Amino acid sequence: MGARTEARRGRQSKSPSEAQTATLTRRPLAMAALVILLAYVAVGLLDSLHFHERLPDRQQYSPEVVSVLDKFVVTLRTRVERTYSAPFATHAYSKETVEHVDGRRTREYPRLKYGGAHLDDTDRHGADIAWRVVTASLIGLVIWCGVVAAGRAETAPDQPSFSHGGRC
Repeated sequence: MGARTEARRGRQSKSPSEAQTATLTRRPLAMAALVILLAYVAVGLLDSLHFHERLPDRQQYSPEVVSVLDKFVVTLRTRVERTYSAPFATHAYSKETVEHVDGRRTREYPRLKYGGAHLDDTDRHGADIAWRVVTASLIGLVIWCGVVAAGRAETAPDQPSFSHGGRC
């Protein structure tokens, strides 16, 4: 009977925060919510740290205030088009006067500077979008299978499976 009492005391010696953490880590939905919450907290912290950049070749600082998040996503701030017609568009939303090499001027929808810039033939942008969707889906599937495999490796044999029966 003494050994049984010692075992009970050993289980109950956890602090309340340790017990809550252990409960949290056993629940997949709680862990998913925690990951999402931590991502929001990380973005919020990165966006709350502001500074002035030093101007090149000067002992002065820029009047523009930027955040650490702005430095991570600098292409979103610098690669701005004048108009957008749709997601995945390759041409501007409004017509503009375009001067051609031979000197003639026409009104047309000009090509976007950054949208679809990697495409030589804009008629193939549908195939490019499909290829990117397939590639991203396969990468996501590989990452998910890695997460499931890691969850199964950490799960003890007497505990329920992390993936609820999903196979990879």
